[in-house]
Amino acid sequence: MGLFHVPTLSLAQSPIPATDAFDAPACSDVDLGGVDINLGPFGIHTVPSPQRANPEWKAIILDANQQPQLQPPVIVEGRVEPQPTDGKSDSQSTSEVAEEDLPWTHYTHDFTFKVVPDPAYQFALSSWNRYPGVTGPASIDVPDQNGCPAGETFDPVNQYCIGCPNGGSFLSDQKLCQIVPPEICPDGSSGQLASIWTWKPSGTVPP
Repeated sequence: MGLFHVPTLSLAQSPIPATDAFDAPACSDVDLGGVDINLGPFGIHTVPSPQRANPEWKAIILDANQQPQLQPPVIVEGRVEPQPTDGKSDSQSTSEVAEEDLPWTHYTHDFTFKVVPDPAYQFALSSWNRYPGVTGPASIDVPDQNGCPAGETFDPVNQYCIGCPNGGSFLSDQKLCQIVPPEICPDGSSGQLASIWTWKPSGTVPP
């Protein structure tokens, strides 16, 4: 398989927004339902819609004059992510033979591995901004003879009552109410995330 080398110094090092997968030729942003299959005595079972696999991968368009399947591949140099020390039997391996693949586009199972690109190849990463959550202003009241209203606590420094009587968690450092929590990954991180590159056939990225 020939490889086409793109000079990395001329490319931006910012990760590719994951939402670019919806730019033509694109992955679908439609929330596809499943397909009900009657298995007779075993009942009716719902399986994922086969339309989720069309396309299997989002094409990377480097040459707008060429068809998606004729795009030149890009070299990415880096290292294969090591296996985590706290992995469990059901953890996703960082290097493995795929358990399953679509039979009509595969003669055998893919071998996939997660690659951490070297700094000069960070442009090949995809990223997305995780859900930041919803916050609202905290309620501030002057205490009366009965103390603070329900859901508020007394702030001895500022001599007032503050809290979230209408619901939510009080963020004392910001004096806000966390109405809907932000998206937090298992490693405790939030905000923008750059995905680790998973090797598949050249010229494609996961939708």
